[in-house]
Amino acid sequence: MRAKTTVIDVRRYGGTQVVVYHNRVVANGETAREALRKAQEKYPRVSLRELRVFSVPETVRTVYVF
Repeated sequence: MRAKTTVIDVRRYGGTQVVVYHNRVVANGETAREALRKAQEKYPRVSLRELRVFSVPETVRTVYVF
């Protein structure tokens, strides 16, 4: 069985905290607490254990090593 991958759009969510539930971004905020509060408002019956919080970088940087 193949694992599902969640894709987070850096242009849209860069520099924020996002909450992922069932492989979808369901809320975002400046802080993890704010993002979790928004997610719990949308999904009040979901346990905090089922929600995943990620910090999204402002930009994607590539480092080349020679």
